Amino acid sequence: MDPESYKMTIPLFIMSILGVWMTLEYFLPFMAPLVPVTDMIRTFTTIMAGAAWGLGTAILGIAHGRHVYRQTKDPFWIYSVIYLVTFIAMVVSAVTGGLKGKNFLWFYDYIVAPGGQALYSTTAYYVTTAGYRVFRFRNVDAAVLLITGMIAMWAVLPLFTGPFPILSDAYTWINNVPGVACYRGFVIGVALGIIGLALRVFIHRQREVLA
Repeated sequence: MDPESYKMTIPLFIMSILGVWMTLEYFLPFMAPLVPVTDMIRTFTTIMAGAAWGLGTAILGIAHGRHVYRQTKDPFWIYSVIYLVTFIAMVVSAVTGGLKGKNFLWFYDYIVAPGGQALYSTTAYYVTTAGYRVFRFRNVDAAVLLITGMIAMWAVLPLFTGPFPILSDAYTWINNVPGVACYRGFVIGVALGIIGLALRVFIHRQREVLA
């Protein structure tokens, strides 16, 4: 077997062993003495996830540094400068004053939080346009979706619930009966999909997980 094959086979073999181990722990009582070993594996997983965050941050910094270095070829290099400056400033403020320090909280309260709110507010336009495309009376399914969507929107507006209090009862019924049923079906489908994907990984049929 060539060295390139080992890079795929060995990690998949390790994933299969650990995946089966973690799964059987919940179903087989005789594996109870191995719980400390399983907890240790989970601890190592948490450490590796933290290391991956650090590695990803370093790679992101290197990528933006290249943009700044090649400023004549990339017209948007100024955004990389802004990222590097703000990133370094937040790291320095967190290291010197802690996460609850005055400087770090100032960066978060006056830069990060308003920026996140501004970015989130732009989704209102996309939600509106998507709702216009979805809520169109084209067939029976679209009609049901249109009616339930209108009831759900009107039920939270005092302008409609005042003269039509039945809207609140209709919304409660829709949310508790068909809504819960659809949500449970969705959860069951997702669970079956996860199980199928896990089985494909265990039998080395899903090699894309290492891509």
